Amino acid sequence: LESNGTVYTLDPVSGDYRDTNGQVFMQGDFANFSRFCSGYLAETGFLDLAGQPGPLWFAPQEAGAEARGWVVYPDGTATPLDGLGRFSKEQIYAAGQYRAGNGSGQTVLLATEDNADGELYLFVGQQTGADPNGFADGQLYVLRVHDGAGTAYDYETMPLGVTLVGEWTPVTTGVALGSGAGLSDWVNEPGRSTNFRRLEDIHEDPTEPGSFYLASTGHTDVPPGGSEPDNDTGRLHHFSLNPADPAGPMTFTTVLGGGPTTGVSYDNLVVDGLGRVTIQEDRAARGADIMAAQQRYSRILRFDPSNGQLLFLWEVSQAIIDPASAGDYGNWESSGVITAPTGYLLTVQAHTLPDP
Repeated sequence: LESNGTVYTLDPVSGDYRDTNGQVFMQGDFANFSRFCSGYLAETGFLDLAGQPGPLWFAPQEAGAEARGWVVYPDGTATPLDGLGRFSKEQIYAAGQYRAGNGSGQTVLLATEDNADGELYLFVGQQTGADPNGFADGQLYVLRVHDGAGTAYDYETMPLGVTLVGEWTPVTTGVALGSGAGLSDWVNEPGRSTNFRRLEDIHEDPTEPGSFYLASTGHTDVPPGGSEPDNDTGRLHHFSLNPADPAGPMTFTTVLGGGPTTGVSYDNLVVDGLGRVTIQEDRAARGADIMAAQQRYSRILRFDPSNGQLLFLWEVSQAIIDPASAGDYGNWESSGVITAPTGYLLTVQAHTLPDP
């Protein structure tokens, strides 16, 4: 269901989504939907199209500068989240304390941009009788990190373990609803945002509502005036929304940096019921060199913020299943980890094996 009310229905023969005139659904240069990435299921806290409580699926498109985010209802209807802006989205996450019917009357969505010049976005929607989920009318913000004493971090150069200040810069409505190129240019103006090196997954700590962990996988780009990359091995960040105002100043800390002994290329993650962060590697930038030097494959690690302990849990069995790719360290990746009652559920993307 497009923003202008046009309905596109799946044609199971062609695989296209078409309107009543037979026109194929287009998003920029992409026909139909483009590549979806992490995705998030909000099991509770929202209403379906009939006004009844039901689960909603948040579907981020990771396909170029004009990619949009979508919310999918239980009956299969998908509607765009235009207020989130257009950019290459890795994840869209609905904050647990800010959903339909909460006392604030606000809905909070967080979205990560998977780009070498990537931002963290916050959407604060206003819940109304016509729009109880708060998806239509709201304000988009972009994150800017500084130390509270005049030093701003335009790039991912934040020191490890230091509590900093995260501020949300409001994005003008015309820019938020405009083109992806326009949004990128706007947020990259000096003093408006912090540029992260490929933001990936984000997850709320179930033991501490309003507290989030955020992964970046890293890139080889060097900040202006620098001599080496600011983050080419991956980083794990933590922030807690301001309880008085989700768009107010908050704390922000980089809690883990990738390297030979701490894992690399952080991608998907989940926070379990004990507040521990399980992280999946997806080789990128210098992370690929480290895996090759260590002659190992992509791993899953667990970080305990309460004591700083880091454990390597599992390693993808690439060489056992596909011996021909044994020397292609880290090509396979595990992905999409979620908690289950007695463990974890995840997938493996076996990139060296062709489709049957």
